[in-house]
Amino acid sequence: MKILNGRIGESLFESLYEHLCKGGLCARLMREMVSALAERDYGRCEALCAQVAEVEEQADQIRLAISKGLSTSLFAVVRRSAVVHIVRYQDRICNQAEDAAKLIVLRRTVMPGNTPRELLKLVGKVGDAIDALIAVCRRLAAVPDDAGAGDAALASDAGLLGKLESIHGEEWASDTLLHDFLKELFAHERESDPLSMMLLFDIARMISGMADAAEKAGEAYSEILRQ
Repeated sequence: MKILNGRIGESLFESLYEHLCKGGLCARLMREMVSALAERDYGRCEALCAQVAEVEEQADQIRLAISKGLSTSLFAVVRRSAVVHIVRYQDRICNQAEDAAKLIVLRRTVMPGNTPRELLKLVGKVGDAIDALIAVCRRLAAVPDDAGAGDAALASDAGLLGKLESIHGEEWASDTLLHDFLKELFAHERESDPLSMMLLFDIARMISGMADAAEKAGEAYSEILRQ
């Protein structure tokens, strides 16, 4: 992994891309985990939870390396602030995934009614939001080292700002799906128990929070591109 070389360039975005890919992997693992929970395959949930925790730890190591590089770089204050925000929110994707995964394996919770279907829709849309951000970051990671991150031609030709704006729509859609899940959950509350209701509520909110974090990271990327 290459770390910062004192300016916005290839090494920075490669590191940010590597970090974000850990969030993308967490999202995919969470999709598998929700499917396993829906099938009441609790053993599979345990195994996937361990994988999420491992990926989150890897993301932490990359975050620390990026932060160390930032401390000795020559970025303008505004750009440094934007990168700090990017790393913070990308890291939150993994953190939210790990928190949700740990709640899933806390007990053998049964999802009532059609809540499995609704939660699968939610985690899928959350993955779409993160994948949209990954697509932009992948493009930025391919920028030659002598091209500035705020290069207007790059932002215009690749349509990166528009792609970043599209993440807002994905996040909004995930909010709608969260509402649909909670509506279905409460419609069947008499078929469940208070602890299951509380855990499922929190699990869904944490999964939805992964899309929120992707949206916030996208806003910070937009800030850099507009400079």
